[in-house]
Amino acid sequence: MRFGSADRRRPEIRRQRSFRGIRVPTLVLHGTDDRVAPVENARLLEEKIADSRVELVEGGSHLFFIENADEVTEAVLSFIDAQD
Repeated sequence: MRFGSADRRRPEIRRQRSFRGIRVPTLVLHGTDDRVAPVENARLLEEKIADSRVELVEGGSHLFFIENADEVTEAVLSFIDAQD
């Protein structure tokens, strides 16, 4: 799949089968106001990846990791700490 080739009519993620092979704890971060990738994609990843957790960044756009860097850093560090 090419970057930016999202089909807004189909919110599900392509190549779903490949996600079932992920066998490590996984943190899925997503902005609630993302207009490029629907929030449903984060929930789908949570369903398809064993031992995964979704953290939604309230008000976050598609660039939430830049716009909400402190919140994202805190979520990632907390997730890593919980793995020890």
